[in-house]
Amino acid sequence: MPRRRENYGNWNVLNVSILGNFSLRNLSGKKIELRNRRGKALLALLAIDPEHQLSREHVSQLLWSGRFKKQARASLRQCLHDLSREFELLGVSLFETSNTHIALKNDLISTDLQQLEKILAEGSIDKAIIELDKLKGQRLLQDLKFGDTFEAWLRAQRLQVESRLRVIVDRR
Repeated sequence: MPRRRENYGNWNVLNVSILGNFSLRNLSGKKIELRNRRGKALLALLAIDPEHQLSREHVSQLLWSGRFKKQARASLRQCLHDLSREFELLGVSLFETSNTHIALKNDLISTDLQQLEKILAEGSIDKAIIELDKLKGQRLLQDLKFGDTFEAWLRAQRLQVESRLRVIVDRR
């Protein structure tokens, strides 16, 4: 039975929160619940740097590390299919895919990390303090848990994000 199309309002940009716990909202601020845990993680991985693509091989190893390569790749295909279908019900085609890579259509998303980077780049110290204050003690994608391989990758991503933020601040 097809799922009823939810009314999430006008779609121009999907707001993705990756600092702290992952969440997804439309422009009006209405929370969008994704049913698939690994689908959420896939979207989150891509949202860390939405201008870049990730290899299917790498993503399948991160999210299905305990499976054989072919099984992990098949699981990724199914997850991507299910997630794409869920977004199509909302009236948006969010992913760009090839046989080897996955990417987001970055003009359709905005992340809290991008917003923080923009505020820091503009030199808006007061705004930056407010945003950073909201993040007290929260880490990038702190609620996602997919085993040791994923955790090691996430630690590296956290260091890269910190480095990106430092570079922006140092340029000011």
